[in-house]
Amino acid sequence: MTLRFLPLAVAFFALGCAGELGVGGGAMTETGHAVAFGRSTLSTRLGGVPIGDSGLLLGLAVEGRGEERVGSRFQAGALVGGATPSDAVGGWFGVEGYGEFGTPLRSTLFAHGDKYFAFGAGFPFPLDRRRDVARVNDSTWVLKYRLELVPFVRTLAYDLHDDDLTLAVEVSGGIAFRYRLVSDLF
Repeated sequence: MTLRFLPLAVAFFALGCAGELGVGGGAMTETGHAVAFGRSTLSTRLGGVPIGDSGLLLGLAVEGRGEERVGSRFQAGALVGGATPSDAVGGWFGVEGYGEFGTPLRSTLFAHGDKYFAFGAGFPFPLDRRRDVARVNDSTWVLKYRLELVPFVRTLAYDLHDDDLTLAVEVSGGIAFRYRLVSDLF
């Protein structure tokens, strides 16, 4: 009896979920070293109307990066912020802001107390438009995908104890491709 509600429960909790792949670059302000990175993020938006379209932003990020004269490094973190719908500004794009906290991925997490803090902003552009009300009434979709192109900027502060700099600041930006799940029911 309860199994017939399983698809509805899965659809409800999947609303607002997104996966994204991004690339970018920047510079370390103290050393002037160039930085390039690839980033993968899983996130969700809680709240808003329709559900999952705006509100509290929660997510996890994994990043592979290369810094001039330092080499490659991997890091992972969690992010918390807020987001508007992806077409909130003039029907063209949205705004999201977040804080991120994480650690370099090494043999142990937070080795020697190593960590990073980041503040960022993204500007998602929807690659497909919302359906108007008349089309929703013709064919209702429980789950539907939405594609977004997301330019972003961010500032990271690293607290790494095995480098010469105990606090290093990076300013960077890039672009990401996002796949988000939404619904016509809410």
